[in-house]
Amino acid sequence: MRSVYGVYMVPNWGDETFKFCITGSYGKDLFELLEKKSEPFVFIDIGANQGLYSLIAANNPSCAHVIALEPVKVTFDILERNIQLNRLAGRITALRWAISDRSGEACVLKAENHSGVARLSAPELDSTNLEPVDVHVFDDLARFMPEGHPVFVKI
Repeated sequence: MRSVYGVYMVPNWGDETFKFCITGSYGKDLFELLEKKSEPFVFIDIGANQGLYSLIAANNPSCAHVIALEPVKVTFDILERNIQLNRLAGRITALRWAISDRSGEACVLKAENHSGVARLSAPELDSTNLEPVDVHVFDDLARFMPEGHPVFVKI
């Protein structure tokens, strides 16, 4: 299904974030910035979710590479499917990571019908909506970045 932002996304109507992506609820500001950027850049999408902004950036010929980080397994799987759907596998590195101030393991607290509100959480919370995830520091991304380009980060 094609979103108003011009990228294709796997239908996921049970998720509020997907509805925002398809209908244009995020507005045009970041979309236009990524679409019209004419100087070479690397795009890092922290909390990429289903990949809307990663896909938009990767479609810009000035984008040297995209690194999309999404720690939640089910959402990461949709992100990978959206990358394939848009034929952008060579332009996007998708990592099932969370970013924090220290590396290790943590838990993500997920919401039932809104993938966009997932967040790192304390593992001692008693919740069936907790998922263990790998956590890395920002510097761990350096090995995936082509050198010599400014880095644009979306959090």
